[in-house]
Amino acid sequence: MNQNAKGVNCDQQIQELKDDNLDAIELSDKPWLLNFYSTKCSHCINYAKIWKMVPSVIDGMHVGEVNMDNSPEWFKRFNIETVPNIILLKDGERHSLINGSFTIENIVDFVQHPETYNDRPDDEIDCSNIIKNLIHLFTIISKDNDYLYRHLKFQTKRETFKSLSKSLSKRRI
Repeated sequence: MNQNAKGVNCDQQIQELKDDNLDAIELSDKPWLLNFYSTKCSHCINYAKIWKMVPSVIDGMHVGEVNMDNSPEWFKRFNIETVPNIILLKDGERHSLINGSFTIENIVDFVQHPETYNDRPDDEIDCSNIIKNLIHLFTIISKDNDYLYRHLKFQTKRETFKSLSKSLSKRRI
């Protein structure tokens, strides 16, 4: 296990954080994506499968989790009242994932746009993920990985929907 001078693991994996490394995390020069959870929370248990995928899709930051039952100081310092709760510590600022469901797509989108992510309505976030999934399914069924991207690239949302509708009506699935 690769550790820095402050005793915090630097490998790209989920790190279980305790009260004793709280200050080191806040002073880290690399961003941290944190999941606050409880082993007694059914939502946390269901969400755990998705959270385990996060290190494989997010680069350039540490990924950690804090168990509410073992680390009360974390919850006090960050004023965590509900779980699961995702927080991004980046450039001395704290961003909380509020809007949308905890899907891998939403987490990646949140990490890429932490300042504006929560400003969008829930239905826009969820609709975006539905469209991504439909495009993925279409490419699998059509056996043409680039068809939609070749035809929809660099278009506005309205044009994209019109173009997608025309494409789907012309191609037999």
